[in-house]
Amino acid sequence: MDFTVRKALGDSCVVPSDFHGQTLWQGDVELFRLTGHPKAKRAHAWRRLEGSKDERVRLVAVPEIPPAELAETAVRVQIIHDNKQGRKVAIAAETRRKK
Repeated sequence: MDFTVRKALGDSCVVPSDFHGQTLWQGDVELFRLTGHPKAKRAHAWRRLEGSKDERVRLVAVPEIPPAELAETAVRVQIIHDNKQGRKVAIAAETRRKK
């Protein structure tokens, strides 16, 4: 599906995503305006480190449609999607680097 991220709306929040007491991901999530998407007017977006040594940066954008209406749920939806696609969910690469 093609859509364009047009403008950051200035909304940003720090989102922790925990599962059974373990932080899967923590980082800043930005809110952007979208054009060209049939259902969403906005998207939640963030960067995530990937690879066995966190050597790659992945940019993630999730349209703001149910169930991803909040930044926290957008991150959870993406983690579940990645897991179903066989992508290994690293344990909080951003959190490890900040310690």
